[in-house]
Amino acid sequence: GKLNTAMGEASNAASGLASKISNAASSGGLYVAAAVGAIAATKKLGEVMRECTDAYKVQEKAERALEIAAKNNPYLDGQSVAGLKSFASELQAVSEIGDETSIKLMAQLAAAGRTEAQIRDIMKASADYAAGTGIDIATAVQNLNATYSGSAGLLGKHLTGIKGLTEEQLKNGAAVKVVAEKYKGLAENLADVKVQAEGAKGDFKE
Repeated sequence: GKLNTAMGEASNAASGLASKISNAASSGGLYVAAAVGAIAATKKLGEVMRECTDAYKVQEKAERALEIAAKNNPYLDGQSVAGLKSFASELQAVSEIGDETSIKLMAQLAAAGRTEAQIRDIMKASADYAAGTGIDIATAVQNLNATYSGSAGLLGKHLTGIKGLTEEQLKNGAAVKVVAEKYKGLAENLADVKVQAEGAKGDFKE
């Protein structure tokens, strides 16, 4: 949809340029200026179209990875995939994390055998944890996912609330709940409006 809209606008812009050039052609000296302007605009148009295509490919690749991982995960189905894609868009709206990044990380969690609820919990807690500590979202996801093996890992060294959890509690996602509570709302409150705008721009290209 968004790509088609961009294509349509590009086509309209090109048509408008063509008529401007033909009008300018009758007034001698202005012809050169119009032609130069048209070349510059066409070049810019090409860059925009290339960016649109690239963003679309990245998004498509991430979504495909999630679909494949879900097929190999007994806890996920087509409905889960649709729900996770929608959740990625919601997360992008309230944080600095682009949905293509979220979907890629969700695919990794799906491949690790997580349920839809676990994936949502890990992603939300990771977004807040990353915002509150300055680490990148991929590392946050990796650290939280690792706790499901029953070991507190790196998080146990930094958060006292996790250090005391039993192996059974960790396997049931207790570490994610501790992190979610401690860093609750930080992704939204610390989100840079400029970065969010860039994320929305990237979403348009998709």
